[in-house]
Amino acid sequence: MADDLRKDPYGSHFFKLEIAGEEVAEIVEASGLKNAAEVISIKEGGLNTFAHQRPGRTTWQNIVLRCALAEKRTLQKWRDDYVREPFNEDHVKSGSIAVLDDGGNVVRRFHFTNAWPISWDGPALDGGSSAMAIETIELAHEGITVTDGDE
Repeated sequence: MADDLRKDPYGSHFFKLEIAGEEVAEIVEASGLKNAAEVISIKEGGLNTFAHQRPGRTTWQNIVLRCALAEKRTLQKWRDDYVREPFNEDHVKSGSIAVLDDGGNVVRRFHFTNAWPISWDGPALDGGSSAMAIETIELAHEGITVTDGDE
């Protein structure tokens, strides 16, 4: 059992964004891989010292992705298309964030379902800087599932 444990944990610094099975961006930072369940408190009549706790709805946080500006305008185009036609089902897409090991192999995927871009920020342009140009996109979605490797 102990032999199955990896001695060096996977880093959180190699990952990519895939939309509909196509790699569209190299991610610099990702946040929002989180869900939470509501707790419903039910007070029982005649029992003032206790409340029953029951599960409620599960909600998902929006995913915020900071990506290296690439030759293709895939993310910005997706946002532009959505702004022009927000109720067009073609603009709602599923995809995944793939975490890679040091050798470039996928070790984990965070699959998101039915996502749409709710905001996009272009890169900060500064002629006196040598920093990487970063664009940010925020996605609302209907849930995340997690798989190992290329599942």
